[in-house]
Amino acid sequence: MKRKGLKLILSGLAASATAVSLTATTFAFVVIGNNVVVSDFNFNVSGYEGLNISLDGVNFAQDITSDQLKEDVAGSVTEFDAIRLQGVTLKQDAGSIVYPNTSLNGNAGTYAGFEYDSVDVDTRTHSPADARVNKDYLAFDLWFKAINTETNHTSYDLVFGEGTNITTEKEDITLQNKFTVGATTYKSGDTVTQNVSNAMRLGVYTDSMTIYEVTDEYDMGSAAIEGSTDEKHDPSKNIMYQYYNVLFPLYPFTSAAEDGDAFDTKSSFGTGTGDNYTGEKVVHIDTTTSATEKVTIYIWLEGWDADYLPGTTAKASEINVNLDFVLLAV
Repeated sequence: MKRKGLKLILSGLAASATAVSLTATTFAFVVIGNNVVVSDFNFNVSGYEGLNISLDGVNFAQDITSDQLKEDVAGSVTEFDAIRLQGVTLKQDAGSIVYPNTSLNGNAGTYAGFEYDSVDVDTRTHSPADARVNKDYLAFDLWFKAINTETNHTSYDLVFGEGTNITTEKEDITLQNKFTVGATTYKSGDTVTQNVSNAMRLGVYTDSMTIYEVTDEYDMGSAAIEGSTDEKHDPSKNIMYQYYNVLFPLYPFTSAAEDGDAFDTKSSFGTGTGDNYTGEKVVHIDTTTSATEKVTIYIWLEGWDADYLPGTTAKASEINVNLDFVLLAV
């Protein structure tokens, strides 16, 4: 397949931790006491010859500025910079992801249903509540239009480029209580190395949702799933789940997440390096049947994930997202 000259880069998603009250409707699956604050979100799009990009499906250009994206997502740059990402999880019905038919800023489209966990202060029980699009998680649409000026190609694949990644700075967290995770017993004063980017998810929606959970060597596990016995999803081996319960004994978790499509994730954006790199396909573009193709991008902090602990500092919560797309003639 011949690689066309196209690169789209999304970078600079910064986040920091801020305190909230224990009775607030923060997402208890992650950590009551911390929210993730999104700021300094820079979006740079370079669409070289052969591709036009749009935020509304009507007005196309080769470039989209950071301010244009912020205004599209939140209505204004100021409103965007005030966004707080809370830990959320995809809604499911009998294990299938729920996709409510809603719209964002006048752009008709389908946005996945997310929910977060709140604590009923009278009964000390957890219950799911609806998360707010572009308040508790990010979602935005991109339309792609292939315009061939060089050859007779009409069929293309838009794939993730080698530069796609989600990164943050790792930190050592000092634990404040004793607890057991699997066969490991921790005591107060012990330290664990955490990388919050391992708790982030990137979702790509065309006619269904593809979820990416790309981790590094500091990964402490994935989402806690009720009834699971595998190493990554067993609640008894999930450090967030177990640590949360000893910190908040008046309202502990009594069950983890329901298994299903929401936790069926891909572990990489592509394989290989350099000329041997093969990116995961995002969408197919056939200029003979469709003038444009729309992709909805989601970015969220998975509330059931093991890699976001109480005690996370603002520095460790600064998350950088870089999305690199390449257009291939097929």
